[in-house]
Amino acid sequence: MPPWNIGSVVDGSGLEVKVAEEAAVITPFATLRRFRKDIAVAQPRVLLVAPMSGHFATLMRDTVRTMLQDHDVY
Repeated sequence: MPPWNIGSVVDGSGLEVKVAEEAAVITPFATLRRFRKDIAVAQPRVLLVAPMSGHFATLMRDTVRTMLQDHDVY
């Protein structure tokens, strides 16, 4: 799968925050990815599900980047 290449985002308060992609859950069928931000503020969680698996999931890169501004994205 191509890399997501989301190194940082500007959060809702206008600060640039580093983002790290991590595997939250790994199964034989799928991997749940979390885009963890380097902040201590609790934000609402959101689960984004790609309409197609594989490398097509990275087509949602802009959606993930936008949701990261105010959410904890999986």
